[in-house]
Amino acid sequence: MQRSHTVDVQQEYKRWNEAHEHMTDAPPSEGHPYIQHALSLLDLLEPIAELHPIAKATVGCFKQLVSFERDRRENDARVAGVILAQTAMMRVLLDLDDITSRQHATTLRAMEELPKMLLAVRDDITICHNNIDTYYKEHRLVKFCKAKDWKARMLEFVETFDRHRIELHQALSLQVASDVNDLVSKMDLLLGRLFSPREPWELVVSSKIRELDTNGQADWKEDTQILRSLAIATGDPSVKWHASSDLVEATKLELQLDQIKEDLHLSIDVLSQRNTELFELKLKLHTEQLERAILHSARFVISSLSGPHDRLEHEDLRNLWKDMNWMFCIETKVFGIALFEYYLDLYSNGVFTSGFDTGLWMPKFNPVHRYKSGAFKHPQAWTLLYLFLYADKISKAIDSDNSGFIRISEANVFTSQIPVGWTLPQWCAYLVEGQFHEHVIYRKRLLHIRNLLQELHAEILPGNRFASFGFVVMIGAKLLHYLVLEPREPANRSQVTIAPELHELVKAKILAQDAKFREMLQSIKWTIEDKSTIEVLSSGRPLETYILPLLLVLMEFWLDLHHLCKSEVLDYKEWFRPFSGIAALRSMSETHIKSLEKKFEADKDKDSKELRTYHRGIWALLQKTYAPGLSLTKEGDDVKLVLLVKGDYDDFYADMDFIEEFPLPELTGSLLQRRYSTWDEYKKDKDPSMLPEKQPLTWHPIDDDINTKYPNYFADLPRSG
Repeated sequence: MQRSHTVDVQQEYKRWNEAHEHMTDAPPSEGHPYIQHALSLLDLLEPIAELHPIAKATVGCFKQLVSFERDRRENDARVAGVILAQTAMMRVLLDLDDITSRQHATTLRAMEELPKMLLAVRDDITICHNNIDTYYKEHRLVKFCKAKDWKARMLEFVETFDRHRIELHQALSLQVASDVNDLVSKMDLLLGRLFSPREPWELVVSSKIRELDTNGQADWKEDTQILRSLAIATGDPSVKWHASSDLVEATKLELQLDQIKEDLHLSIDVLSQRNTELFELKLKLHTEQLERAILHSARFVISSLSGPHDRLEHEDLRNLWKDMNWMFCIETKVFGIALFEYYLDLYSNGVFTSGFDTGLWMPKFNPVHRYKSGAFKHPQAWTLLYLFLYADKISKAIDSDNSGFIRISEANVFTSQIPVGWTLPQWCAYLVEGQFHEHVIYRKRLLHIRNLLQELHAEILPGNRFASFGFVVMIGAKLLHYLVLEPREPANRSQVTIAPELHELVKAKILAQDAKFREMLQSIKWTIEDKSTIEVLSSGRPLETYILPLLLVLMEFWLDLHHLCKSEVLDYKEWFRPFSGIAALRSMSETHIKSLEKKFEADKDKDSKELRTYHRGIWALLQKTYAPGLSLTKEGDDVKLVLLVKGDYDDFYADMDFIEEFPLPELTGSLLQRRYSTWDEYKKDKDPSMLPEKQPLTWHPIDDDINTKYPNYFADLPRSG
């Protein structure tokens, strides 16, 4: 058996090596093949790394970073190509088995040299991927203008990893293959081709820049209008360049142009160093996701198969599958009933007899009556009510392809999502009612925070009131207002009183996830640059499962920001970074709603109005108000919001205990990492006669046009208080 496995591994390595030689001889112009090739090598490397701790950390680092690149939405060969050089270097570690079998002095020397060498390899791999991450985040215009620098940097990394490859060969006393040295020159040619203008927008921008240089405008990087024209020509989808009379949008555009101008003047070393902290956090979070997946896969190992049920990962489902003598799938409607019966029998100490033998299903004892009468003594018995009432919904949640049958693989996917420490019935109860109870709690807490923000408008320093009012209104108008109102259609309301045990389960989950979001956001200084940051924070979960928790923690930050505004006057431009997280959530919501609309339109079994009740109507108001697009609609200065009705007030005041159950964290005004000086700091060394009579909105610079176009309203008349 061992010999057969060894032969299989040798054959796999032979196939991989042939693919490697082909790829090295003709490096592809697309990024994805490089990543897949590296992942294939990892399948061979990981078993060896487990046997040789000296290499385990380096292989783990390589896997971590290649997996991170795999999960990107974009794989650009301009930077992904360097992974081929990393792969060629890592392949050398396959020969560790050979060296450890030797019994002479070179083995001892290699074992002494390798730890230091592999540490250097890990450091260079990490630095390289931080550079790759920096490249992906830059605006198209910056990438284009720094193409030569990025080409040189990627080639430098190729040379670095090729040098590591040779050093590892020498340390292991292996012969260096003469033909692989050609990789550097081939990658040089490929990178030269890839970094040359080839996309239509690149050709247009290249032509415009040549024209500017010919006309004696070599200093075009200092001209905001020219920068804007070039940025528009790139067609970069990350920035909306249309002119706007709205102060927030106009200032946001100005700040984006300032960022492009700054980045054009910075070296890629500085840009990469600036990105390091956030990259390390994203990498850390991504690694935690991988480790959780690995931990789950390690929890269940099939030692032998006595029937299809042995493929079930969850013990209770394995027993149920075996008792019912099911094969590889079971009808959805039958599964839900059987699941209830299984736990009814388990939690009632055997007083229940299954009706499946006669083909009938009629509970011998009404579970609702018995639950309410307290007949069940098992601590998990409260879940029976949810298993009984929502058997069909639970089954459909497991039947991911809507085939009408539940397969073993679908059951395993479903149980893999159960939080640590939870039982299967608890998870079922949470999915059918608990998560919507969680939404109710978050909505009440979010409304409470919005009310506090409005009250604080009278307490903050007058110089902050204009910015505070504008941004708080924008938060409500763009997103918050439509998510905090309870669903209005009866079909979206719960018909069952939440069991106290389910509430406690939900409460514990809320407290834990709030703390986790605060911890993660604190580690990145509460800065959400774009949607990719949210995707890392959310661990790839569906938007419905985390938008309210993340929004709540972001609103706590806004409360803390307002506490700072009681003692310091902030530059108007300071408010944009805190707002970027809200804007990113709004953009993701728009994309998600449009995706759901297309999905329901394409599904013949779904009504076109399905979105009204999807996930208990979480998107119903947002879709209705923003459709067909989620752009802010204005008539003069009035934002068109969903009108409040009596039921909205009744919902809010129905149960205020949630506010006391989830107290706010301590607010000290210390969370904001300022980028600009405060008004007091700015005027500290200035001649009073040189300062404007009325405090401006911004003093970066003091002569910014917005100070004349937009007076600092509300300084003397707060909107609340």
